[in-house]
Amino acid sequence: MKYNLLKSIMYVILSFTLFNSSLIQAQEDEDVVEKKRIKKKKKGKQIVADVQLDLGYSSNVFKTPEGTYLDPETGLDNISKKTSATFVNPDLSIEWLPLNKKRHKVSIEAAYDGMFYSGDTNVSNSNGYDTRADLFYEFSLKRKRIKVRKLSSKDQFKKIRKRKKRKNTHNLKIGGYLRQHKFNYIHRGTGGLRVTRLNQLEEENRYVYGENGYYFKYNWKLKKMFNLGAEVNFFSKDYEEVANFGSYDRDVSVWKLKFDYRIYKRWKLGFGKKMISKNYLSHKANSVTGASVTGTLRKYLEDESSVKISFKAKKIRVKFGYKYFTRDDTYASYWSYAQNKYTSDFIYIFNKKYRVNLEHVQSNRQYMLETNPDGAIRDRTNTSTGLSLKKSNSWGDVRLAVNDSNQVDKDPYYTYKKQLYSLSYSKEF
Repeated sequence: MKYNLLKSIMYVILSFTLFNSSLIQAQEDEDVVEKKRIKKKKKGKQIVADVQLDLGYSSNVFKTPEGTYLDPETGLDNISKKTSATFVNPDLSIEWLPLNKKRHKVSIEAAYDGMFYSGDTNVSNSNGYDTRADLFYEFSLKRKRIKVRKLSSKDQFKKIRKRKKRKNTHNLKIGGYLRQHKFNYIHRGTGGLRVTRLNQLEEENRYVYGENGYYFKYNWKLKKMFNLGAEVNFFSKDYEEVANFGSYDRDVSVWKLKFDYRIYKRWKLGFGKKMISKNYLSHKANSVTGASVTGTLRKYLEDESSVKISFKAKKIRVKFGYKYFTRDDTYASYWSYAQNKYTSDFIYIFNKKYRVNLEHVQSNRQYMLETNPDGAIRDRTNTSTGLSLKKSNSWGDVRLAVNDSNQVDKDPYYTYKKQLYSLSYSKEF
């Protein structure tokens, strides 16, 4: 394990925080869309805690293939039956603000996000958790810019001065974090812990890792006219070692830029750009046929461009988005692909207590060289539709949701359908 100065400092802080709170923060699995929690922090509070509990049912826990597929462990064709189960998803976080002034803020935040299934024997293999601890400093500066409009002779005679005030807000955040991700690598057909094909070696810990990094975020907002944001993030992932398998340890840098502009009253247009560099420390690169090449290291350069348009009225919120993502495998392009993603989101607010949300996501991915077992170039299509009803109360928020998702891949092992039903409760203390 790699222990650096940042790790040592953050572990001391995390230990102190857990001693006082016994809560830890959570992050999403890298293959799952991040859950964005909106915190309404009350002024003057030094400690803010968030609790969210999801109770639900999954129709396909392991993402079992729809039809016949080539079993990656036996090399034979197989058909598996879907496994359904109920689940509990506790999501807890606590933030301590030792310094919470108008312009300066220091925050120590910790959280825990777990997923626990109950049902058939193998469903417990899908249990896991994600923890995270953050330490950051935030500086905010608000300035009022006064623009004096030219006065008519009539106004000047009446000695009337007309001024237009605009608030200029600058925000800078600098922080570091530690993260631990623990979910098993399982067989999509049976739900069993994965083993290698030739010698049946255990590899369920292939995607278990620790992570540490630091980030810089800047945001400039001019009243309701436009918003400019930039972010730089550097982090390292330290994966569990698996016998006869190259480690996924890597160093990653992420550069983000976003710009939102109010084009007309209730309409807003936004643009985004993200560039990612992933440098593997020991994992070999692959040739055009997919074979590992001795003496090489894998490296990805990823690029994402996005655009969104949104409408906001008293009772209606509408948002449409598009993202174009590319991955460049710098050695021989075997793992390279391009992806188009379309999103739509509709919210209707009945009153202060009730609101309904309908969202749809579709993505199309085209691989450059990676093939399925029959030798055909892979492509993948994902669709997901969700509907939820939320009720807000003084004692917390309750949310009832249903989601239908399916994935179609040229490799049948990755083709599946899944439905989720959940009832959630959340509260800030």
